[in-house]
Amino acid sequence: MNSSGFSARQCAPGDLPEVIRLLDRVFRPDGTSSMGREFPVFLSPANCAGLWIVEDGPRVVSHAGVDYVTMDVEGAEVKVGMIGAVATDEPYRGKGLATVLLDAMRVDARSRGVGFFMISGGRGLYTRRGARPAGSIPQFRMPFDVWRPWRHGKVTWRPALPGDAGLIMAWYAEQNPRFSRTEAAIAQVIMANCCGNRTSIAMMNNGPVGYAVATASDGQVHVLETGGDEAIAAALPGTCGSGFEGELVVSLTRQHPFASAIGRLAGTAAGIERVKAAFGGTAEWVDFEACVAQLKPYWERHGLAAMRGAATATGLELTDGRDTVRLEPPEMIEFFWGAPTTTAPAVPSQWRAAVPVPLRMYGLNYI
Repeated sequence: MNSSGFSARQCAPGDLPEVIRLLDRVFRPDGTSSMGREFPVFLSPANCAGLWIVEDGPRVVSHAGVDYVTMDVEGAEVKVGMIGAVATDEPYRGKGLATVLLDAMRVDARSRGVGFFMISGGRGLYTRRGARPAGSIPQFRMPFDVWRPWRHGKVTWRPALPGDAGLIMAWYAEQNPRFSRTEAAIAQVIMANCCGNRTSIAMMNNGPVGYAVATASDGQVHVLETGGDEAIAAALPGTCGSGFEGELVVSLTRQHPFASAIGRLAGTAAGIERVKAAFGGTAEWVDFEACVAQLKPYWERHGLAAMRGAATATGLELTDGRDTVRLEPPEMIEFFWGAPTTTAPAVPSQWRAAVPVPLRMYGLNYI
């Protein structure tokens, strides 16, 4: 119990129907879809330990969920908590219930060795806690006149099916950074089309050669994740559908099989804009020291074996014994992971190959 008079607890399997009803009231009020159908793995009995609730009598009135995954960054395994589906019934808003939930989740996450949260949102609830947009992700923006000639070619696209999950896992394994996944979970997720994310399989010579996860909104199709044969890089406009004439946006990872192919396209086709983008939400520190320590193989790969992190009375400190950067937690998010716009200090010259540390879009891990 806390000053709000409410307390948080982890969800039990029997609570799930009431949790989903709450989430549908908040996020799917028109009844055309259900959060339970769109998030079959996240909102499942197997993830109840990550689903936190506040009750008023028998009624679930507030919820916040977290999915614990690891992120492989050039061989380093970083523990991440992905937060989503944070919702409070309208009569109970303004009472601090979401803060109660997030505080409880943070204690649990720290006990699990989690270094930071990736949050699918950027509202004041999160930024007041120190969360900030994070990521310096390579992104290519292409107007219709640029990509129109690429629409027709040897590659065709079809909707992904559960049986494609193994192929998607293999193509995903070629990318870095990447999140931990299971084939069984991906088989469910690709059929859920959560929040409009649609997964397609690229076909060439009657066989599958790659995949793409894309979402469409406001005259734009955004490819959030893609992999497979480099030949499909120029065929990505096919994920837009035959009647689409808007902007195509493709987000990659720092180390991606398509990076050179799309880079060549960008070099030969005027009008392609290359930018750096955040991952699509905000990040918040859980245990900065643990996160830096988990990245040890990554630091060693970049000649920074002595890199250490510390939380001090004046903020967070990152040092390799020669150079030291001290910042408040929100500013360290932007410095450490990068951000499209930031006031963080310049990266020391010896660190520039390693900082900012690469992030990626959620893709099929979207929460």
